Amino acid sequence: IFLHSNDVIHYKITVFYLSSKKIKQMAYFESNRIKQLAAIAGILVLGGFLFVTLAGFIPAFLGAVIFYVICSPFVLYLTNKKKWKRVLSVSLVMILSFLIILIPVFSLSYLLVSKVTVLLSGSQGFYSQVENFNSYINFNLGINILTAENLSKFQNQAANFIPSLFGQTLGIMGDIAIMYFVLFYLLMME
Repeated sequence: IFLHSNDVIHYKITVFYLSSKKIKQMAYFESNRIKQLAAIAGILVLGGFLFVTLAGFIPAFLGAVIFYVICSPFVLYLTNKKKWKRVLSVSLVMILSFLIILIPVFSLSYLLVSKVTVLLSGSQGFYSQVENFNSYINFNLGINILTAENLSKFQNQAANFIPSLFGQTLGIMGDIAIMYFVLFYLLMME
């Protein structure tokens, strides 16, 4: 096969044009790919930052989701079957959930804390039992547990424990408030 010089030149120009067009397309796709990867990396960094920042609210959000799953059938029943207004049915269900679930849990924890407080506050029976146990251990094993140093360590640990317990109690109350706030909007937007 013999090609004329014009055909050879035309073939070379066509090959050069197609290869330069392909290089331009590849560069375009590569720059788009880099942009997409940068956007995904930015979204992941922002998501991680939000997760770390809002980590303290995770128990409240999870509690709201659990209460939503429990309470949404009752809200739907009151709004669809009984034809109540949405705000009224959501408010009633939230109040009932507070009364039925949270008040008994708080009452049990209060009773437990009050019993421990009475036990540690000044009950001579408790201290006499501890003293009897200490004398038994001391007689049988030769170890004295209730030394002045051990008692002062115990008092320091108890003094440090009470403020942390108070702080945790306030934290739990804040989580419950946030949980009911989120639950209200979850039930309203259903």
